[in-house]
Amino acid sequence: SHPLSVLTTSELDELAEKRAELRNYANNAESWAKVNKEWVT
Repeated sequence: SHPLSVLTTSELDELAEKRAELRNYANNAESWAKVNKEWVT
């Protein structure tokens, strides 16, 4: 194991989960921006 990896596996899972949530949020925001553009124009 890497000497710098002091994070436990559960903490890493939590981080991965948060990152996935952020990615989903970004994707949703992107598609909403497209939808809004189509509706506004």
